Amino acid sequence: MTEYNSLEEGLNDLMEQMQIDMPQFNQTVKDAFYTRCYAAERLLNAARDSCTDHAAWMNMVGNPFEALAVAQSFDTFCWFASYEQLSKHFGVPLSWINALSLRAVTDPMKMTWRVMGLEMMDAEGYVSEAAYAAFLDGQEASLIPSTDDVGSLRNPDMQKVTEQNAEKFQEYLDTKSMAVDVGDALKGFDFTLA
Repeated sequence: MTEYNSLEEGLNDLMEQMQIDMPQFNQTVKDAFYTRCYAAERLLNAARDSCTDHAAWMNMVGNPFEALAVAQSFDTFCWFASYEQLSKHFGVPLSWINALSLRAVTDPMKMTWRVMGLEMMDAEGYVSEAAYAAFLDGQEASLIPSTDDVGSLRNPDMQKVTEQNAEKFQEYLDTKSMAVDVGDALKGFDFTLA
């Protein structure tokens, strides 16, 4: 694994690799995007075909142009599945992919991404939370040295949010009489939706 002198150097190298070796969508990303698109097409056609008989499907559609735009958007779940694929492909943490500005190309003939740039700083001049996450994960993966101190540029408001999250979770653990560290408890908890 390559070690970089800084997070920015590592992310710039990743962008260069992406220019040369960007993969096509894997089946998971295709399914996440196109299953919704095709379902929207079927719903819109059902609404059109039945609109003179009943309004059941039209009520589901609402504004057809808005429904189509929502169905054709590359949503948060598509992006996360993309980050998983790209993270594995390039051998970097998920957060390194998230720190980049990417655009999805959803043309059925070429389903891929384009890297548009790197956004390390937010509008207020602080390191973005995505870049901060990449910084933490980069250090944990030994991709960047522990001497790189991007954390000092973090927005104090975001620091407060994460501190409050830790405090609230600790309070919860205390009410359950669980003598465990917040970090360990969070690592042992998974959401299961199915």
